[in-house]
Amino acid sequence: MAFWGRSFMFNGIPCEDYDLMLYDIGSSTQSSGQFASGVTVVEDKLSTKWKPYFYGAKTEGKLEFSMVFGANQKRIDRNKYLDRYELDAIASWLTSYDNYMWLDVEQEDLEYIRYRCIITELDIVEFGNIPWALKAKVVCDSPYAYLHPQTFEYAINGERTISFYNESSHNGYYMPKIEFSGYEIVISNELTTIGERGKWFQYSPTISVNNGKVVLADAVATSYWGSRKEEENYVLYNDEVYYCPKTNNTGALSDVYAGYKVTMTENSINSLSIINMSDANRVFNLGVDEPLPTSIKTIYVDSDTGILTCDEGINIYPYTNFKFVRFVKGENVLKITGNGMLRIYCEFPVNVGG
Repeated sequence: MAFWGRSFMFNGIPCEDYDLMLYDIGSSTQSSGQFASGVTVVEDKLSTKWKPYFYGAKTEGKLEFSMVFGANQKRIDRNKYLDRYELDAIASWLTSYDNYMWLDVEQEDLEYIRYRCIITELDIVEFGNIPWALKAKVVCDSPYAYLHPQTFEYAINGERTISFYNESSHNGYYMPKIEFSGYEIVISNELTTIGERGKWFQYSPTISVNNGKVVLADAVATSYWGSRKEEENYVLYNDEVYYCPKTNNTGALSDVYAGYKVTMTENSINSLSIINMSDANRVFNLGVDEPLPTSIKTIYVDSDTGILTCDEGINIYPYTNFKFVRFVKGENVLKITGNGMLRIYCEFPVNVGG
């Protein structure tokens, strides 16, 4: 499936910086590679058996496609072709790397998708013996493109069950990166007046943490203070969250509303447990059998590579069960135990062709 967009970005640099755009010229056209990943059947065939022994299947090959781009419309209107100095600069931009780079194509159905690739061939395309364009062979690092990076944050206070959706096109497991930072929610002992009759305010029965700050979860706005005094709530006042305990006295509308300020303080991590109930209750434990050293405040987990680190540089492998977090395709129900902020980083692989 060839591109129909006009612009692209490679290694964070837009093609407009070189007065280029995507198009077809002469016989040089955008060509699509294999849409879905190829599969090789793994099996053994014995001469005495009519049916082979099937062991499974494995994906083969990488996503490859051609991309044609050249002088943009303004240059064409001025009859300004690509000279040798410009061709050298473009080649340096696209081919002078020893690792995979990110390729983004500005196209409506690729808005949230990008390719991790290397340009292995770059040919000049001439029209009337004049160099107007280039044709590149693009080789990706896998059979897939990727959704743009996503971060999912969950405030964990003791135990929490969440539903996490794995958007990967791959039918196997997806191995995310995880960061867990310890914190403690502190409620002040000092009662503060935070409102009175006629003033609007936001309240919620639950709180969360965002960017290191306590915030309301699913906040609702109201101006009726008295009706809220029968319920336990968290209230937003002057950009701060206050805890307002339940009271038996509803009071008149002229009554003031008071609460205790809620803050978050950084704290050490004792342990973290993540159970994926959608993956046969697979458990990732860290510091459960033996508590982590008290100086550790943040841990980092790369489930794909099995790399486990922390902010203190301490070896924490002896504290884990090595069953790193993984997600089945689709919905995953996770039971998380700990105290802190859990961040899950994902770049889901998707089948979109090139």
